[in-house]
Amino acid sequence: MIPAKSQRRQLSFIKNKLKPGVKIITHSGISGTVILVFNKTLIVEQKDGLKVEILRLSVKALNE
Repeated sequence: MIPAKSQRRQLSFIKNKLKPGVKIITHSGISGTVILVFNKTLIVEQKDGLKVEILRLSVKALNE
């Protein structure tokens, strides 16, 4: 389990790196490439070409 301060720092780092072209993984396991970034949501394109809108808060990690 990650201490709260470290977890907040990691989430802040991830939020600052969200821009078109970045590959991400969500808490629910969805992975894809960021296409568009809005204030509270992202448009993510999956491998099969499917585009989905997700909340920025649901991003768990960058998939580099």
